[in-house]
Amino acid sequence: MLRSRYDVVFLAEWEGIGALLPRRAPLVTNLATGFRIADWIAGPATRGRTLRTRLVIGLQKRFETRQMTRSRGLVPISRAVRDWYAARIPALPPSVVVRNCIDVPSVRTSARTSDLPDGWPTGSGPVVLFLSRIERRKGVLTAMQAFDDLARARPDVSFVFAGSFCFLEPTREELLALVADEHHDRFTFLGHVGGGEVYAAIRAATVVTCPSRWEGFGNAALEVKAVGTPLVVTTGSGFDDFCEDELDALMVPRDDRVALAAAIARLLDEPELRERLTEHASSGIDAFTADAVAPDLLAAAERLLGRDHRPAAEPRVADERR
Repeated sequence: MLRSRYDVVFLAEWEGIGALLPRRAPLVTNLATGFRIADWIAGPATRGRTLRTRLVIGLQKRFETRQMTRSRGLVPISRAVRDWYAARIPALPPSVVVRNCIDVPSVRTSARTSDLPDGWPTGSGPVVLFLSRIERRKGVLTAMQAFDDLARARPDVSFVFAGSFCFLEPTREELLALVADEHHDRFTFLGHVGGGEVYAAIRAATVVTCPSRWEGFGNAALEVKAVGTPLVVTTGSGFDDFCEDELDALMVPRDDRVALAAAIARLLDEPELRERLTEHASSGIDAFTADAVAPDLLAAAERLLGRDHRPAAEPRVADERR
């Protein structure tokens, strides 16, 4: 790379591989969720790391910061990411927010044609799906507490978790300890679900929730909207850029078990609300295809590198939601 000539070098911050590039390199850094943000969200979950792991991650953070500050410009994936870094790292280069994208046609086709994952509930009752890795920062503890409240009031509802268990994070046994013993048989942990099966699971669910404590963007939630299943997410992070409460999703404060349970209960009880939210979600999803995002990404790079004399601006989708 050092001996080659490129018009743009576009690299994510989370590996810091651009930290050693010369300052003259046309480096544009994509701000997603580096180690600095990940550790901030994880909080106490990081305390069990070995000394070696802490040293490696500390070095990684230095590389990430060096890459950012030596870039010609930054492309955060959301306003939340932009603002988080701006509040903690002085004198960052200019930035233009550009949203993430997904393969909308592929997601929709897979949802219709793929088999459900092994272990999916076979009953006829509603299913609430937690869609994320089993981590504190993904809101799994709040979800379990909210699901316990729902389980006590709604004997017909099943609760499914589609996401892998992670080191130093709650185990299945620890999570089930948060729920009354008599409801344990209504909780299913699928582990990691890959391929089309995860989209089939989204389609089969009555409600999907991604109750993250903080999210850089939230591609999983975007995929839920593409499939057409009612969605509950949290406020105050990346979801804010592509979800609007009561329009295309229900949004609740993070770490609020009561609000989360109430939002899910509304969707279980109100088919008209489910239909309205998914209709609006579907109508706006094409703005998140690669074909729609690519021109904005190229335009952002041109502006940040000084090849376009128009002032840097936020992307169309973010502007519309302000």
